[in-house]
Amino acid sequence: MLNRIAESFYWIGRYMERIEFTARIVEANYHSPYLLLEKEGKLESIKNRILAILGEQPSTKDLNPNDFLNLVIFDSTFDQSILSCLAKARQNVRMVRNQLPEKIWDSINSFYLWLKEQGSINSKKLLPYSFFEKILQYVSFFNGMSDSMMLRGNEWNFLQVGRFIERAGNTVRIFQRSDDKQEWGKNDYEQLISILESADALGAFRKYHANQIEVGKLFNFLVLNKAFPGSVSFSFHHFEMYLKIIENDFYSARYSTLNRLIAELKKDLPASLEVEENSSRDLPTLLKELQGRVMEIGIEMEVCFFYGGGEELSESIPQKKVAVL
Repeated sequence: MLNRIAESFYWIGRYMERIEFTARIVEANYHSPYLLLEKEGKLESIKNRILAILGEQPSTKDLNPNDFLNLVIFDSTFDQSILSCLAKARQNVRMVRNQLPEKIWDSINSFYLWLKEQGSINSKKLLPYSFFEKILQYVSFFNGMSDSMMLRGNEWNFLQVGRFIERAGNTVRIFQRSDDKQEWGKNDYEQLISILESADALGAFRKYHANQIEVGKLFNFLVLNKAFPGSVSFSFHHFEMYLKIIENDFYSARYSTLNRLIAELKKDLPASLEVEENSSRDLPTLLKELQGRVMEIGIEMEVCFFYGGGEELSESIPQKKVAVL
């Protein structure tokens, strides 16, 4: 398989996962029942929190609610907007269109055209809850089509590798705060609920812990739980599983660094997350280290599979990548 083909499938997986993540973040934080209770003083904090999670910090001071939603959904100049991610995913699908079932192209193209149309229709009014549900349905439809129609070759494997490395990083970022507080307390109950909702994990969490919404339980559930599909542990297990299948076909000594980074993360993960049930004293440090490891693995993944041995990955930010011809 050509490097650029593998790279396209990898980034299709990442961008489609990111679109779903962004939609859930906005839905859980911005359209939460707590905002609907007219806690208007929290509006600016919610906007800053969403942008902190997305890893971007454009100025939102003068943005009203409608303008802010347009920024994170429709603004094509904002790299992390849903429309920007979808456009790049669609471009990558176009590049490998002859290696995919036609219906997969149709699904993502229909999604893109629908979202573009919604941008012109809803530019002056607040987007409803049903809008985000529609986005999630389109992503689910794309994933379902891929799952049922794609051959289980390396095209599929690279798609899944991209999907799970993106999911692991997203799960870590939902703990991101928009303030300078170092500890989570009882007054953060609403934000802890929104974290679970952002990961679509509230129902699953309650099967383990009922309504004991404590940061220690929540942190270990979203990071260490091996049964929950959105956890870091689950994501890296599947990332490594698909990566090994790829390596069986394309083994190279260059992969040793990538394998070492994964092994180190697996080794350190249980020990690094010994968070006391009612304390979050070390959370900022743990989150920063974990996020750094995920980023490092993502960069090394590109070096191993998509670039020549002597080619440098200069100023490349994996979160903003589009495969190129």
